[in-house]
Amino acid sequence: MSLVPLLGGLVVGAVLGVVYFGGLWWTVQRLRTWRRPQSALLASFVVRAAVVLPAFVFLALQGALWLVGALLGFLAARFALQARAVRKGGDG
Repeated sequence: MSLVPLLGGLVVGAVLGVVYFGGLWWTVQRLRTWRRPQSALLASFVVRAAVVLPAFVFLALQGALWLVGALLGFLAARFALQARAVRKGGDG
């Protein structure tokens, strides 16, 4: 069994996680400054989902190890960004 798909998926998943959760953090930080925050939040979700979901489908088509690695990387990025936000007081 090769670890290349698992490690490749881990890297791709981490990048996807940074894009998704970093975009969410960026959006939430700016909600108070926008005239229509509900629309901005919805648009942010649509853009983030449009990037991440097709990538996960593509990875799933590559095989189970790619998908498992990507999911682990995605979650690792979430926890890393969450820890960073907590360390910085949520505003950095």
